[in-house]
Amino acid sequence: MDFRGAALFYSGIEVLRMVETEGEKYVKGTTLPCSVDMGRWALAIEAFGDTKMPFKVGHIPDVSEFIAFEPADVIRLAIEGTGLTEDSKVRFVQLSDSIDGALITNNIGHVCYGVKVIDRKCVDPTTKQKTAALQSRNNVFPIVILIGKENTKNVQQFFPVYFSAVQKVCKETLPQIYGLNVELTHNDDMSELLGNFWGEVVQ
Repeated sequence: MDFRGAALFYSGIEVLRMVETEGEKYVKGTTLPCSVDMGRWALAIEAFGDTKMPFKVGHIPDVSEFIAFEPADVIRLAIEGTGLTEDSKVRFVQLSDSIDGALITNNIGHVCYGVKVIDRKCVDPTTKQKTAALQSRNNVFPIVILIGKENTKNVQQFFPVYFSAVQKVCKETLPQIYGLNVELTHNDDMSELLGNFWGEVVQ
């Protein structure tokens, strides 16, 4: 995972600005903003993200790196984004947790575990419109992303703690602290990897 990628990105922006201004510096009104302004905006966005959806980046020896969000924050955001906050206070809303993997390049893959809102009354979080066929890309909320190979070893070594955490959040944290009621089902997108392992974890 490239923790210094932004430095190269900002340098590239300045090169493009020099092309646009034909080498002249300190020009206002260009198509591309200067890297200083972009850095300032990035800090503001990161500060907002730290309060709205804090995350951690970590490394697992002999496995890979990962990005993880707090399960309670993710599920609350999913409920809010799909218009179910008030409903969840008076009834159980339907969510499904899911795990799936894919290749990013020929040599790099990722495995993502998160939740999907499947309640009949949910709305599209991007348009706020109710639709009969809500697209998964607009309705899957990642909890943890592992940058690594999609195989049984990585799944069984890394993900159980998150399976258990999501179960606890739905059964205890959300109803007891926030007054939100959630019924969680399980979608075995990677059942060929998990076998009976999933059921053993969530019981």
